[in-house]
Amino acid sequence: MICPKCKAETRVVDSRPEPDGKVIKRRRACEGCGHRFPTFESTVDVSARRKADAAGQRARRLADPERAREQDRSHSERRRIRKMARAEATETGRPLAEILKQWEMGL
Repeated sequence: MICPKCKAETRVVDSRPEPDGKVIKRRRACEGCGHRFPTFESTVDVSARRKADAAGQRARRLADPERAREQDRSHSERRRIRKMARAEATETGRPLAEILKQWEMGL
């Protein structure tokens, strides 16, 4: 971590969990100027966030099924075009990004 005063590296002096167990309080000391300051560090529950995102996506798809079908079609079309561009890149030796850019511009 960087010191808020002099921007030098810091070291952990003391570390202890808070009573709720979700946050860790750490005392840090700057190696450059000696400034001491606390930090409160916690983790994010990634699996819960992913579940909430997936539930939101399902709800949006159920609310507007026509839009969901259109998104599926456009996704399939993009995959098909990318697959064809990859084949051309293999055959010609040109970079894939160059081929996709050329196709996108209609050249």
